[in-house]
Amino acid sequence: MDDFDLQVKARMDARQAEQEAEERAAVRVARDKQVRRDHSMRIVRDSAGVVFDRMAERLRLHGLEAQALETWSTADGHTVTHLDIATKTGPRKSALISASKAPLRDTIVLTAQPPFEGHGSLEFDHADQVGMERVIQGWVLRWLDS
Repeated sequence: MDDFDLQVKARMDARQAEQEAEERAAVRVARDKQVRRDHSMRIVRDSAGVVFDRMAERLRLHGLEAQALETWSTADGHTVTHLDIATKTGPRKSALISASKAPLRDTIVLTAQPPFEGHGSLEFDHADQVGMERVIQGWVLRWLDS
């Protein structure tokens, strides 16, 4: 092998090493995204999901239609849980409360349609199930009165 052959071989080896490094980096990024998705899902399920399931059951006992649903957004790897509420009697009314994990924090963001009194959304520590439940209870009572 002459000098040219050695240079070509060295460049090809370098290209292959670069390609392998890029593939390893892509695998690492995908693994990190999956870890974040799993963490987000766990936070939402274990906090707001539990509260929403409990609230849906309580509201059904009082004659309302209530259902807790979980959705998964593949675009940003975001888990959202919903509490869908509707009246069965009288004028038909429906409402929706959504909960998702706040970006970069282990907190839960509750958003309601119609909105909470003057608030687009409220943020809770993910472990504050009692606080979330109290806010939802107050919101449901105001929603029923409106």
